[in-house]
Amino acid sequence: MATDAVGNSTTWTATFETYAEQPGAGLLSPAEGAEVAAGDVTLQAKVEDPQGDALDVAFLEGRRLDLADGEVAVRSGTVADAAAVERTEARTLSREQVEGLAAVDGSTADVSSSEAFPYQLFEVAVDDADAGADVRSTWSGRANAGATVVLSVQRPDGSGWDEVARHVAAADDEAFTLEGVVSVDDHRVDGVVRMLVQHSEGFAAPDRSRRDSAVEPRNAGDVPRSEYDFTLGWESDTQYYNENEMAGEPYKHQEAIHSYFLDRRDELNLQYVFHTGDIVDDYDVIPQWDRAAVQYDRLDRAGLPYGVLAGNHDVGHDVGDYTNYGTYFGENRFADNPWYGGSYENNRGHYDLVSAGGIDFLMLYTGWLPDDASIAWMNDVLKRYPDRVAIVAQHEFILTTGGLGAIPQRVLDEVVATNPNVRMVMSGHYHDAFLRTDAFDDDGDGVDDRTVYSMLFDYQGLPEGGLGYLRLLHFDNEGERMMVRTYSPSLDRYNSDEPSLLGPADDPYAQQEFELTYDQLGIEPRERTLGAEAFSAEVLGTTEIATFSDVPSGTILSATWSVPDEGEHGWYVRSTDPYGAVDRSRVALFTVGAASVEPGEPGPGDPGTGLPGSGQPGSGLPGSGQPGAGLPGSGGAGASSSGSADALGGSEDRSGRTPLAVTGRDAAALLPWALGAGLLLAVGAGLAIARRRARRG
Repeated sequence: MATDAVGNSTTWTATFETYAEQPGAGLLSPAEGAEVAAGDVTLQAKVEDPQGDALDVAFLEGRRLDLADGEVAVRSGTVADAAAVERTEARTLSREQVEGLAAVDGSTADVSSSEAFPYQLFEVAVDDADAGADVRSTWSGRANAGATVVLSVQRPDGSGWDEVARHVAAADDEAFTLEGVVSVDDHRVDGVVRMLVQHSEGFAAPDRSRRDSAVEPRNAGDVPRSEYDFTLGWESDTQYYNENEMAGEPYKHQEAIHSYFLDRRDELNLQYVFHTGDIVDDYDVIPQWDRAAVQYDRLDRAGLPYGVLAGNHDVGHDVGDYTNYGTYFGENRFADNPWYGGSYENNRGHYDLVSAGGIDFLMLYTGWLPDDASIAWMNDVLKRYPDRVAIVAQHEFILTTGGLGAIPQRVLDEVVATNPNVRMVMSGHYHDAFLRTDAFDDDGDGVDDRTVYSMLFDYQGLPEGGLGYLRLLHFDNEGERMMVRTYSPSLDRYNSDEPSLLGPADDPYAQQEFELTYDQLGIEPRERTLGAEAFSAEVLGTTEIATFSDVPSGTILSATWSVPDEGEHGWYVRSTDPYGAVDRSRVALFTVGAASVEPGEPGPGDPGTGLPGSGQPGSGLPGSGQPGAGLPGSGGAGASSSGSADALGGSEDRSGRTPLAVTGRDAAALLPWALGAGLLLAVGAGLAIARRRARRG
């Protein structure tokens, strides 16, 4: 859709079709878990392509690791930092729980918490023989509705985790699967590849106090600690404090605000602080940045999560120079914090992921004059975290009248309106206090589904650049409400009596002190639950058993694998279409036992025809001849499957044998031969049993 300057718009629609380009293979023989004799084993699989393309196919060696035998170590627990590498409080699952994960029986191994993030950690054992191979991990389970669950692999240098797959749970009872393939060479550490299934992202700080904690009020108007669970703080438009040129040395108010946040952090259970722009007054005066940095260094040292954005004063208004802002408050300042989600153009925009009181927040910031690219970035972030309560922080949004300017209107229309997870907008820029509401019909049924509450808070017009006012947002999970309070630690008083900030006579502080219910905000605290039903790990090796080129879709392929060693063996099929789509089938397992040949004995009968074999003429039904192995008949040893492959043609495997390639049409033509072979096997087996009984008698 295109719109011109006067509002005329036109829409152009194009319809196109995308094709499924993922081939696949069904492994037919040996059957899963079958027992076969040592020696030549016939492998058989059917390969197909949804578009009927010819495929390049390989049979390869693989193995599937057994959880019950300790080839995969399993631990679980909860963590405050979802990106943490060390999981010191993880507990090892019991043998019964591990066997349950291997059984795929619908039972779950659950981890739950309302204060931290559940996880499950799988250490997949690999060795030098697996060099060049890949590990495919498949986790199946459930999580609470709206939860983001991420499958990751640990980096070999121990610096963190790389995401492999993710899923957002649509409902509490939704079963889903996470699967990923990673390189052994790139991720092996101390003989294992570590796979992490993590509920949620970001940071969930432990409570610093609780509702029943003994807290001495600082001011008689403080909300009693027993009435809320945690607090978020907010400051804005502190430019005159850090300029420090007004009468009264206003820098003391910047100090007072941060001292209050730090000194009362425990009592408030303060979990995060917002700054909505204009940190300094003059973007090119370095002493102002230095003064501001000193105060934010205090928050950094204390580990108090906070976020900032650039206001118009921070970038020279329409000059838009982010250089000094980036130097003092760029990505490098925040990147190592566990709550820091990511940056746009060196913190011109950024987002934080913070969880408190069972509520997962997304704090999303963009600086002065958001453009096309920053709006697109905001939408990308919001869509990545649909389960989180999103608070959008802007410098300019609400006018003193409650209206919107041109750029804020665009943010409302293109960001706030289009993302159902946005619940609040916070802004400064204009000296005032205001609460605005906007309703949205997210599902298009004509009924509003969501109301967004936008708050303006900027007291820079007061003496000394604002008199140190800040905002507190208390969240009460029991009463299901958010209580907003405006307080100056410099004055030790709530609310301002400055006329431009007052409301109607019957409620003069209506815009400075108010409550919003969780229902209005669309907030629902929840317990986080992660339940695993099954986990499997497969090593996809690089040793080829056989290869085939330009195989028509629907072909049944066969190859002989010489397996002299007893024990469990695995194989899989790799199919590649002409456009680069690759499928690697599941790893199929079979067990090889000692070779056993039952000698045949002479019996009456006339010579007849049978399936092709070597030696003297065979008989159709059992007849005379020397002992023979394989299919019933007279003469020497019976034919192996490779003899049949020679008759029908195919490409050579790496041992020089020729694999069998049978199309669906050819397989139908061979049906009478297959039925005859089955009859011969049945009769031969019956006679062998009769002979054994005769010998016993």
